[in-house]
Amino acid sequence: MLDITKSAAESSLIAPSGSPSRPPNSTIGPTVRTLANTSPQKLSTLRRKGAELFPRSAFSSANAFEPDDFEVEGGVSPTMKGVPDSPVKSIWDADDDEFDHWPQHKDLQAAVNTFTIQRGTLRGTARPAMDELSDMEFDDANDAETHDEVMQQFYQRDCSALPPSSPPANMHLLASKAYLATEDPLAQNALPRLCDAVATVLYLTSPKCLADFLDPNIAVFEWRRNGNCLMIRRQGNEVVVGTFHNFGTCYIWTYFVRSEISSSGAWKEVYAGTAQTTTPLSAKGVEFEDFTTEESFEGVEPTDEKYALWLGRMLGRFLLGWSVWDFRSWRKWTVVWEADGVVTDARDYEYEALRAARGDED
Repeated sequence: MLDITKSAAESSLIAPSGSPSRPPNSTIGPTVRTLANTSPQKLSTLRRKGAELFPRSAFSSANAFEPDDFEVEGGVSPTMKGVPDSPVKSIWDADDDEFDHWPQHKDLQAAVNTFTIQRGTLRGTARPAMDELSDMEFDDANDAETHDEVMQQFYQRDCSALPPSSPPANMHLLASKAYLATEDPLAQNALPRLCDAVATVLYLTSPKCLADFLDPNIAVFEWRRNGNCLMIRRQGNEVVVGTFHNFGTCYIWTYFVRSEISSSGAWKEVYAGTAQTTTPLSAKGVEFEDFTTEESFEGVEPTDEKYALWLGRMLGRFLLGWSVWDFRSWRKWTVVWEADGVVTDARDYEYEALRAARGDED
């Protein structure tokens, strides 16, 4: 890890104000829009913008143009209304106020298909910047390219350990609200690096959470969100990010991206699942080194650098778009982080911090 990461634990970090937006009606395997399909109209909510970016076969059965929670009809939130004619559901299905489906096998297959169809499609154009965003062959893990150049406008200065001037492969904090609300067609099609999305998710969970991730003295860090299962895990200089289903004896991952962090702090995605990945569970926890995967779709190899970088970007957009750090809006969502075996509940930590700031006594 970088030497500069030590300053994260020592610096005073102030979380941005405002509550996160409700997740968009989106999925992680979209075909990036072309300029011809770009709609410049103002998109008033995150869900409505997400409906343009992602296919209709999304994680929620709700219509993308229905009101959000705060746009109530008759004083009743739409998410509180039942559906009388809905079929009997399995006990494993999500509740009405959760995503109907966390990423599934078909979503990963759609993502791989998108990668193969759009790779190498740029053959000269009057709109090179827009077309380069959709052609994965132009993505570079080490050097800045169109996605990075567009995303630079959203870099924040809230953490001294992650300066906006650092190279594109290093971690940056993103102004997630500005990014998700932008009406600029280029910015709407630009995808963040996975490292930037991870930094932003951890910081918005708690500045202390990000500081623990960056602390080189912490050997194993793990951020988890229960309910719809998501994990960000660092062991040494290796990071795993993905969505999974817990089956008691194993985790089955739909999206599984493994990255390595160099001594200079640069991230490189070295493995991205092209099919569902399985990791067994033991008394020690998840056996990350003992994983199996199904046959790849479309002949794409999980070690393909272009594919790994692209799927990392798609996963990063998913993390930001669904505000996965938001434990405040939904009480049933539990967000915790674990640093060398010490587990911290994000909600409890925030409560204790507020109590200490008020000077409350036990």
